[in-house]
Amino acid sequence: MGALEVFARLAGGRVGYVKAHGALYNAAARHTGHAAAIVEAVALYDRTLPLLCQPRTAVWERALEAGVRPLAEGFIDRGYTDEGLLVPRSAPGALITDPAEAAERALRMAESGTVVSVSGSVVRIAPDGGELAALCVHSDTPGAVGLAAAVREALASGGVAVGPPGAAADRVGARS
Repeated sequence: MGALEVFARLAGGRVGYVKAHGALYNAAARHTGHAAAIVEAVALYDRTLPLLCQPRTAVWERALEAGVRPLAEGFIDRGYTDEGLLVPRSAPGALITDPAEAAERALRMAESGTVVSVSGSVVRIAPDGGELAALCVHSDTPGAVGLAAAVREALASGGVAVGPPGAAADRVGARS
């Protein structure tokens, strides 16, 4: 995190939040040891940095316990289970590649904090009493650029303010 901070500053920016990636992100959702290690690393480095993760997961709960601010993230291009977790990429329904479907999902996530799971259930993915702070489209999803463009257009048309995660006035779900 320190090296990343140096590179960000050299480029005229700053690190605004922390997010585990890929398999580590998914493992930390369920495994308390992984979750604790991520939260401890953030707290030791800079406990004011928010941690981007899914609500009601092990990493979310550990962040709350440790006094690290979790930011809720939703995944536009990934299928969800009835428990509000991501469908494994190897399972049917894991990827959303249709731009119109992605745009509709993003707007629903921003407006209600919910998603339709692969089984057809409506599942709350935003924190209880809160909103999503970020929506993710994976760059390796087929057609990712088109998905992101469709999502951006849908959010703008829906009056949803878009900005960096953690910016209180510009969080996903804030109305303009």
